[in-house]
Amino acid sequence: MKSKRNSFELPATAMLMAAGVLIAVVIISILFVQFRQANQMSSAVSENMTDTTDDIKNASIMQYDGLEVTGADVVNFFKKHLGDYRSGETGPFTIVIGGTSYVNGASASSLRDSSSASYVKPTARYKCSVTKNANGVITKVTFTKI
Repeated sequence: MKSKRNSFELPATAMLMAAGVLIAVVIISILFVQFRQANQMSSAVSENMTDTTDDIKNASIMQYDGLEVTGADVVNFFKKHLGDYRSGETGPFTIVIGGTSYVNGASASSLRDSSSASYVKPTARYKCSVTKNANGVITKVTFTKI
């Protein structure tokens, strides 16, 4: 009789172990799916954060896009964004004022010198437009006299 009892317990133990392994595999599968989804969500959040950071960083420039400003505003914009770049250096973007292109702040003083050909009259009116490349990077800011 003992042999029948032992042979009957062995399949029950084997079935219990098989059920335990099956439950463990299901739980591990669910964890892998959750990990994959969390990874995708993390990538999406990171991309959105990068876009938001770029928007915030460029907000001080983009606020001028399509805006009418005075010559004083143009000179202040020039000094703020290209004033620290000396001759031989290149700024992050080109500023075009009345058809003349500037890539550094070397000629900042001539914008305020009334005897200079590149003089910007403080009360003159300008319309600004901002140009971006295919990657969304600002390449040029143009001030056109109205």
